[in-house]
Amino acid sequence: MTGHLDFLADAVVTGRVMGAGPGSPPEQVEDRLGAGYLDDLDEGADVLRRDYGLIELTFVHAPAWVCKLVSIQVHRLARGDPAVVPPVIRSEHGPFPPTVGLAALIKTIRARGRDLEERPAGGDRRYVCYVVAGTTSEIYAVRDRAWPGADRPGADDVWSISL
Repeated sequence: MTGHLDFLADAVVTGRVMGAGPGSPPEQVEDRLGAGYLDDLDEGADVLRRDYGLIELTFVHAPAWVCKLVSIQVHRLARGDPAVVPPVIRSEHGPFPPTVGLAALIKTIRARGRDLEERPAGGDRRYVCYVVAGTTSEIYAVRDRAWPGADRPGADDVWSISL
């Protein structure tokens, strides 16, 4: 087991989760992450969202289904349900805590030789965004100290990661 920070840092640096990511067809994703997902198909837009709990993938049909975006919904860990982490990830990386500190994740990413740059988080002042050098990965963390609640991360905790 390598731990939750190693899992997240590897995903951020490689742009992939367990070997699947942008460019992967749904079959490859299922092969890597398992069959425990929920599909939400928007037929009119040819968009498929596959939800594994902690991991969400967006596929577009052009001309075959292909993954365009991976989101790691770190904030869902705060619910305290270990089942939010797909079994294949839990078995390889161990249990995940209810929150992930931004400073610890940044330290783990920097240990892999990557720098981060702070950017505006789309106008929402509750969050801060970090872009990882040499990748398209973005890390969103809670900035607003007055906003946290019992079922969500607190200030300086990671909210989500986009690959």
